[in-house]
Parts: sequence; C-alpha cells; structure tokens
Amino acid sequence: MDESSMVSSAHKAARLDLAALDLPQGLLKDQFYAYAIGTLRCTPLFQRIDELAADGLTDAQAYDFLREQYAGGLSLSVEQHWKTLKAWISVFFGGAYRLEVGQEVLVKGQRLQGSGKFTR
Repeated sequence: MDESSMVSSAHKAARLDLAALDLPQGLLKDQFYAYAIGTLRCTPLFQRIDELAADGLTDAQAYDFLREQYAGGLSLSVEQHWKTLKAWISVFFGGAYRLEVGQEVLVKGQRLQGSGKFTR
C-alpha cells in the first residue's frame, strides 16, 4: 500500500509506529520484517505481553497492564494502544499468536515438535 491510498490519520499513525521501531531506511521487505521482529522481541513491553499471553491475555487485562506501564499517560488511549500492539503482533508474529474471537484474548501458541505449527 502506498501513501496516496492511505487516510492521512493512518499515514501519520504508520509513520509514528515506524519511528517507534527506529528501523533503518532502505530495507528490503524480508529485512524489514526480520528487523522489526528482532526489535519488538527485545523490548521489555513485548517480553511481558508474551509472558501474559501464554495464559491468555484479555483486552481488559491488557488495558490494566498498559495503565501500569504508562502511569504517566499515553499519547493514545490504552484501548487504541492495545489495538495497535495487537496489530503489530498479528503482522509480525501471526503464526505464534491467535486472537480468540468474541472475547479478544491474545493467546501465545506452542510450536508442535517438528511441524512448524502452533497450538495452545
């Protein structure tokens, strides 16, 4: 998707997300994904979300967690911040997590030995 087909608010949000990841310019698509995944995995925030998702992380639990982490406030609502984080997780770690529909619970899967597939 190019900039011209994005709503201006979505374009601004995407630019802010990329700035937060602090990715180098000029990466090829595979390099971009590898760098973004590595960057996210190294953040204490993602590491804690990963731990919480092992038992299932409801939206309400995620909101409480984010309020604790960002007691000084966020530029977005905790709901919007969590929605963005879930989107990043879906894009970059799609096979390792799933969202349980209806209750919006982020669940970390476990790799089945030798299959490359994940299960809970």
